Amino acid sequence: MVKNFNKHFEKSVDEDSYLMMLVLRKTPLENGYSPAELLMGSKLRTNLPMTKKSLMPKIPVAEDIRRKELKYGVNKKNIMTSIIELKTFKHLNLDKTSGLLTKDSMGG
Repeated sequence: MVKNFNKHFEKSVDEDSYLMMLVLRKTPLENGYSPAELLMGSKLRTNLPMTKKSLMPKIPVAEDIRRKELKYGVNKKNIMTSIIELKTFKHLNLDKTSGLLTKDSMGG
């Protein structure tokens, strides 16, 4: 969300900043709902054409949102763990005394 804000804020310096905030509030999060939908239960109106059916209030189920947020958090944690392991070379079996690769770690 912060990355989106910074990117849109830089682009909207010459344009209307309120329109930029409207776009951010309407942008869906990882759980599939926008912040405005979570707060008000309906989509925000913009200058883009929309059907009246899509503007009707639809309250998201809290349990579904929690499940999606938890799944997103677990996936993010797994990705960060694998990045850290790659940076620290934990996947390699190093000889503790010399710091060199052993034959077992090289498949030989």
